[in-house]
Amino acid sequence: TPIVKSYNVLTGLETTSELADLRPVAISISNDAYSLPQYGISGADILIEVPLEDGSTRLALLTTSYRNMTTIGSVASTRSYLMEICSAFRAIQCFNGSDGEVSAETLSQYDTLDYDSQNLSGMYYYDDTRFDETDLMTNGILIDAGIRKAALNASSAGDYMPFCFAEKGTKAPAGTSLASRVSIRYSADLNVSFLYDEKTQKYIRYEYGDKQVDAADRTEVSFDNLFILCASSVVYESEEKKTLDLVMEDGGSGYYLSGGTYAKITWKYAEDGTLDFYDESGNILTVNRGTSYIGFVTAGA
Repeated sequence: TPIVKSYNVLTGLETTSELADLRPVAISISNDAYSLPQYGISGADILIEVPLEDGSTRLALLTTSYRNMTTIGSVASTRSYLMEICSAFRAIQCFNGSDGEVSAETLSQYDTLDYDSQNLSGMYYYDDTRFDETDLMTNGILIDAGIRKAALNASSAGDYMPFCFAEKGTKAPAGTSLASRVSIRYSADLNVSFLYDEKTQKYIRYEYGDKQVDAADRTEVSFDNLFILCASSVVYESEEKKTLDLVMEDGGSGYYLSGGTYAKITWKYAEDGTLDFYDESGNILTVNRGTSYIGFVTAGA
């Protein structure tokens, strides 16, 4: 009898049949200086980063292994464009409200676990040991209970894969140009960088001048693949506030880094709500198996 192997939908790596059958969750995580260090981010299969209107960024931790995570946070608000991105990975989205620009109609389009609007106080808790006593936290047991309470489907959608992964057991450089260090300047106060470690073949994340670690076990935050994607943006200003919006429908250009090298790519938000990636020849991009960071920057940044 042939052995049937199961694979993580987000990484392409071999996993248990139980985890392969789970939909990912996407948890909005605060990334301002006062929220560091965060809990759980070293366990991300995919870490998404998007700019905010104040020059800071918001993270989204995507994983199918959430049931084993003991502490995650601090849980932050979402944005309409972040919800679009997370939905491309068929994720159940966990967050604490929005910027006030996400309508009830928009929220209804996605499977969500929102502390602010869904009466899910039991799924989240405040950690008064943190610098900010209002930091909202959660864990895998509470997320699992929240999914059941909200009657959401926790099972994955068939054989959907967000990337065209390389053949199992193979790993190829992203391109012919070397990239041992990459830096993303989100604002005058926030510069995110990654340093390639040849020993582990991973990109180690730095921000605010220090190596970023997980508060749970001081594990460094690192990834096998990096995607840096340029997106069109619109800024709306009023007397009360300024709001940023990424225009996902426009797609854009970007860079894919893996194995210490990089290549120019393009991306688009497809009609079926997925993110598609293409190499310089216009072919579907082949992505190495492993964890990934996807950072969105405004065009011209």
